[in-house]
Amino acid sequence: MDGSSTEGPALKRPASLRSTLALATVFGAVLAVLVSGAVVALTSILHHTTIRTGNALRSVRLTEGAEIDLLLHGRALDPIITRDIEGDLRTRLREARRLVVSEEEARVLTEAEGKVEAYIAASHDPDSSPQDRTARQQDAYEVLERLIAINIAQSSAAQREAARWSTLGSVIGFGGGALVIVVSGALLVWVRGRAFAPIFSLAEAMERFAGGDFEARAPEHGARELSAMCARFNEMASALTAQREARIAFLGGVAHDLRNPLSALRMAVGILRLDGRRPSEEQLRRMAEKIDRQITRMERMLGDFLEVARIEAGQLEIRSEVHDARTLVEEVVSLFEGASQEHQLTVRLPDVPLYLDCDPLRIEQVLINLVSNAIKYSPAGSPVEVALEANEAELELRVTDRGVGIAEHDRERIFEPFRRVGLSQQTIPGVGLGLFVVRKIVEAHHGRIELESARGRGSTFRVFLPRRLAVPEGLSSSFEDTARPLH
Repeated sequence: MDGSSTEGPALKRPASLRSTLALATVFGAVLAVLVSGAVVALTSILHHTTIRTGNALRSVRLTEGAEIDLLLHGRALDPIITRDIEGDLRTRLREARRLVVSEEEARVLTEAEGKVEAYIAASHDPDSSPQDRTARQQDAYEVLERLIAINIAQSSAAQREAARWSTLGSVIGFGGGALVIVVSGALLVWVRGRAFAPIFSLAEAMERFAGGDFEARAPEHGARELSAMCARFNEMASALTAQREARIAFLGGVAHDLRNPLSALRMAVGILRLDGRRPSEEQLRRMAEKIDRQITRMERMLGDFLEVARIEAGQLEIRSEVHDARTLVEEVVSLFEGASQEHQLTVRLPDVPLYLDCDPLRIEQVLINLVSNAIKYSPAGSPVEVALEANEAELELRVTDRGVGIAEHDRERIFEPFRRVGLSQQTIPGVGLGLFVVRKIVEAHHGRIELESARGRGSTFRVFLPRRLAVPEGLSSSFEDTARPLH
């Protein structure tokens, strides 16, 4: 490895499926709101434009009617008909006043009203000459023509404005539709490539893995959530593959470890059968010790297998009782008195009772395993220390050795079943179940186990268990603080 980092600004995190769909939803909602707003605005504008066009056309009709009434007035001879025409003429101009939409139209209409009234007044004046009445009639007619021209121009302008807004509405409609189609197509393509494709790849990898292809892995691409799912599947597949390899190695180790005691037993039986001669008492004693050691070894292996089977089946039995933790430590340490002449075993206990609710056999099993491992993995002549301490909430059982130690990357793996690390895999017998069982027992007592270790400097296992502060009746002890070697 060159030590270079694989992370950097050039690497982009994959888009999140949730954020992408949320963004698409927000975009669609915003687009819908904008298009809806535009449609409402265009509808309102077109409505007002239509009203303006209708008013302009109506004003044109009224003005044309006023022109006709003006011409008929000049030809009428009957006074009654003349008065009716005058009334219609004034009514049309009043109605045209309600339809005025511009200052110019209002000014011209006012002028037309004045010209019409001047003509009507001249037509009733006996002193007015026919030429004067004709001139006034012509002036009024010209003003009405100007009013019609203004109304026609207003109608044309309204129609042109309506056409522009209609064109804009078509552009918005077609543009919005095209944008929706483009975005929907892009979203479908993205979902197909970033959502469906990883799911199909993951399903294929899972099917291959289930079919026995333990090297099958899902490509980690696509949306962030799906990429994470593929990564988790790959991690799970790698863990299962590693566990399978560990089990295969475990079976090989079991076969090897069982072969040794069986070979020793076979040799012992062979000596007994050798030429029919009776072995000496010394030979029988040595063979009995050898057979006892091998049987004990096989019993321990089978016991570990049974414990693991119970743990995995959820049947680890805990019979809780109140005990002085110092007594449990003393009883376990006494088991190793004289068992290892090459190690200096030291025990440190407080001078006051420390009570806890526990299954004493299980806690002794934990201590026996830890002390046995400390002796097993320590060189001859090195010290092994067992200590008991406490605070207000917890008890701490500590086993320290100066043995081979455990590398940092193996400290968590060492508690896995069938896991043996470092040099112990080849040099020290065992199947890698002891510490797994230890941790499960500690956790069943609502405690925890911690490890401090360094290669070549030894290890310290710390077991923390809940402390019982109330002193039960009938339990008392008189230990003195000790720091003594046991032989």
